[in-house]
Amino acid sequence: ITHTSTLDVKTALFKRGSVYYLVVVNNGNEDKSANIEMPVLKQVGRKMKIRDLMSREKKSTVFETQRLFTVDIPRKDGKVFEFRPI
Repeated sequence: ITHTSTLDVKTALFKRGSVYYLVVVNNGNEDKSANIEMPVLKQVGRKMKIRDLMSREKKSTVFETQRLFTVDIPRKDGKVFEFRPI
């Protein structure tokens, strides 16, 4: 389950094995920065490797008490991210 309060931004979360895939879509007419709540990540541990599947950009992060993921999304566009436990 994921949630964002950013207007016009929609999210979907899929799981395959221990890997999660997050789809983020901005249906709005302007660029957005969205904070996405991902409470399910508390079950997989704190340290995650995140990969943008479209740009192939990679980074690692540590989710502490808040499981928030922040992403910039251009207008009328979307992104797909892979979250892999380390």
